[in-house]
Amino acid sequence: MVENCLQPIENEPYPQIREKVYERLRQAMIKGLLKPGDRLVERKLAEQLG
Repeated sequence: MVENCLQPIENEPYPQIREKVYERLRQAMIKGLLKPGDRLVERKLAEQLG
């Protein structure tokens, strides 16, 4: 399930945010919070990550 599986990211410069988003998504996949075939809706991800 995609909803509410990601922790918010603090406000930081763009390159650091991009790296943190990548790492949060990667960890969610590794932990099984994001499964193959899950739809990743940018608006919902942005809400979850802050």
